[in-house]
Amino acid sequence: MQLLIKALGIGVAVIAAVLAVGALLLWLLFDPNDYRDDLAALVEERTGREFAIEDDLTLTFFPWLGVETGGLHLGNAAGFGDADFAIASSVVMRVRLLPLFRGRLEIGTVVLDGLELNLARNAGGMNNWSDLLDSSGAGAAPGASAAAEAPDTGESFFSEFDIAGIVVDNGVIFWRENSTEVRYIVSELSLRTGPIAPGTPVDAALNLQLVSVDPAFTARLDGRAAVMRDAAMPGYRAEGLQVEFRLEDGQRDERATGRLGANIEYDSTARTVRLGEVEVESALIDAPAGPERYGVAFVSPTVVLDVAAGTAQVPEAVVTVDGTEARVAFTADRLRENPRFTGTVNLAAAPVAQVFEFLGIEPPTEADLGDFELDSGVVLEPADGRLMLVDLEGALLDMALTGNIAFDDLEVAGTLEAPAFDPGVLLSVLPPELTAGIDVTAVDQLAITADFTADRTSGDISLRELTAAAPGATVIGTVDRLENGNRLRGRVATTDLDPGVLAAIAPDLLPEGLDPEQLGALTFNTAFDYGATASELRLEDFYAQAFGLQSTGDLTIRDPMNAPDISGTLQFEPFSPRRLLERFGRNVPATADPEVLGNARLSAEVTVSDGRAVFDSVSMRLDDTTITGRVVLEGLAEPSYGFDLVMDRIDLDRYLPPTPGETPGPAATGGGFNSGAFATLSLEGRVSAAEVQVSGLSLEEFSTAILVGDGIARVEPFLARLYGGDVRGAVELDARAGGPILSLEGSADAVDVEPLMTALSGAPGLTGSGTFDVELTGTGGRMDDVLSTALGSIEFTLRDGAIRGFNLDHALCDVYNRLQDYPRPAPATVDATPYRTLRGTAQVIDGIAQTANLLAESTSITVSGGGRMDLVTWGIDYDLDAELTAGIPIPGCEPLDGVVGESIPLTVSGTLTQPQVLPDFGELLRRRLQEGIEGALLDQLEGLLN
Repeated sequence: MQLLIKALGIGVAVIAAVLAVGALLLWLLFDPNDYRDDLAALVEERTGREFAIEDDLTLTFFPWLGVETGGLHLGNAAGFGDADFAIASSVVMRVRLLPLFRGRLEIGTVVLDGLELNLARNAGGMNNWSDLLDSSGAGAAPGASAAAEAPDTGESFFSEFDIAGIVVDNGVIFWRENSTEVRYIVSELSLRTGPIAPGTPVDAALNLQLVSVDPAFTARLDGRAAVMRDAAMPGYRAEGLQVEFRLEDGQRDERATGRLGANIEYDSTARTVRLGEVEVESALIDAPAGPERYGVAFVSPTVVLDVAAGTAQVPEAVVTVDGTEARVAFTADRLRENPRFTGTVNLAAAPVAQVFEFLGIEPPTEADLGDFELDSGVVLEPADGRLMLVDLEGALLDMALTGNIAFDDLEVAGTLEAPAFDPGVLLSVLPPELTAGIDVTAVDQLAITADFTADRTSGDISLRELTAAAPGATVIGTVDRLENGNRLRGRVATTDLDPGVLAAIAPDLLPEGLDPEQLGALTFNTAFDYGATASELRLEDFYAQAFGLQSTGDLTIRDPMNAPDISGTLQFEPFSPRRLLERFGRNVPATADPEVLGNARLSAEVTVSDGRAVFDSVSMRLDDTTITGRVVLEGLAEPSYGFDLVMDRIDLDRYLPPTPGETPGPAATGGGFNSGAFATLSLEGRVSAAEVQVSGLSLEEFSTAILVGDGIARVEPFLARLYGGDVRGAVELDARAGGPILSLEGSADAVDVEPLMTALSGAPGLTGSGTFDVELTGTGGRMDDVLSTALGSIEFTLRDGAIRGFNLDHALCDVYNRLQDYPRPAPATVDATPYRTLRGTAQVIDGIAQTANLLAESTSITVSGGGRMDLVTWGIDYDLDAELTAGIPIPGCEPLDGVVGESIPLTVSGTLTQPQVLPDFGELLRRRLQEGIEGALLDQLEGLLN
């Protein structure tokens, strides 16, 4: 405005001089255009710049002496290019003639049309208009005074003057940085003033459009005020200033409208503007904070602008935003480029519901949420659409808050911290579905910190470095609220959550009857992604610790709020099944090896739906056994299990109870089993194993189907390789009533007998290849009990082996020679009796296998007979007949050749592994003596008869 008034003042002086010269020429009948060059020279002398008038000067006559011209050009300052500083398309100015003779200058309305100003500032900060504002004049010589250089303005002739008014139409102002870069453009400039006279206010109306290139915005200003020169200071005052404004962004979208009212004082020496009684009413559209449109009012007793420095100060003000009142104080800088406002804001008490509404958030409850308080530093950069609250202190929902918040056109971001507080009010305003099953009164202290970002376009909200801490519970993580709240994504972790706290806060989460101490220390860490539309929750890369177990994996949970379906992968880190059972108060069964059930780990693909759990790709390590396969769990209250499992090697004897009187240890082989578990157990499946150790037996390539239900367990058919042979059979355990009943039915073919006997009895006993058919049924909780009560049959055939513990050939020879006084044979080198065939059938009653058709054949002896064997003690008692079928090939046994074809009674006792064989040659000799006597009598009778 100062520049415009100064320019108009120069114009008035020039035009007044033109009119004075024109009037004189008129009286002398001279053409004013003859003096056009002189007028241009006068202006150049005053400004130090080139000045040209392109159009002719046209005079008007009495009562107004006027001049009209056009095409005025004022050159630019040195160093700012060849473009004109100012251009006017036309200028009209008139002066009353008669008052001139009275020493009074009465000027009519001065009209400027098509005014164009080119304002510029170079890289050094120098501008191209300051020389025109220099009162000494641009053309003054160094050291010359303004009075000496200033042309005669006529003040000595005209004692007073009046101007009817000033009209400027179609004005344009360009502001250039670095001399060439256009930063601002003022267009549609229009100025209307009332009469101008010394010492009286001048009514003025100014209309313009300001376009900023960087940052991009457009402002429309329509203002009016009463302006006058201030006698108390070098400057001007504008009273009753009223400005209506409209602000648009770079896309020409409306961002603000409103009105400004104030009184203004301009100090031309200090180049400061003081605004008093400032009142602003505005509507903001899509502002950095708040709803799409809201009202703002600003009232301040004083606002001071430093034009030279481009700064402003507001010591105190009251700002009302949509009915919420705050006290502010701030300073502003960079007003000519990218304005920045820095200060403080104090909000004493604002209803929390209004804060939610202002931020465009649906209040979480209809209850009274109380008031919100705020005391904060503020930084506002309106050109960039940025608002920052720094060192914020406030109170919300009984929480004390500190932190920093930044708003811009795209997002709201910041850091908030709420030290320890009672979270009852906060939790009570959360949606009921989020607090279902949670006892909010159990949490009496909570502290929260978080970095957050809210996207103002999409409504997405991100929480970073989120920490919620309560006694015995700390939760940290990140959360993204996306798709209008229909999607939650992030990572959450708990650290050493006290199970007692969890039980108090969310008792429904714990199974009925579960002691929190059994749950143990809780830790949970997972990335999550929840989509409300699809009702799907994905847990990725999670880690959980509970019940003393540590697990990792990835899970997808569909419809988690109602009937969840779960799928994914699970891995359990090494754990002790024994300790897990002890944690839940379950009796840990005594085992032959106390070290078993001490170490396990598990991984599987999991699917849970409608009370059915499927574990695919199971990989488990139990002690020293690796198990793979599939497990299906049907039902949770009364579960049933299905499975198809493959094991590498398992020693079942280690898991059976120890033999009575035997100290449990790695070498002990149990003989019992726990049938009580079968009463409520329901399972069906298949098991195969590369090797199974059970009851001392080593089975290879084992496979079977297992069915357990209604108190009956069946294992059938089982197939296996047993010491080089094939085994097939079935086992049934009936635990429905009384003692458990165990039934065994099976057959074995081509089994290597020596390792079989070693496994069963601990000593080799027999060698050879055997075939067996067994049907046994017994009662008892241990294998010895079952065998002692067993009923059934055993059929066996053994070939090409030996009976260890005695040499029957040598024993027969030795006994016979001693009885007959023959030299005894040399001691036996082999303590075994070889055989070609050994077979028989035994009926088992109460654990005693009674055999009547035992038959054994060797190269020189055939043994037959019967007897009994105790299946528990392996004690034997057989009465046999040994028939010599050939001579015994032992040196010194030739006398025995005489009994070939004879039968020798044998008594076998002891145990199967340590048999005692006693041949009865006395019976043989008695038979031979009897036969001899009978023969002699027959001979005598025959002689008598003859």
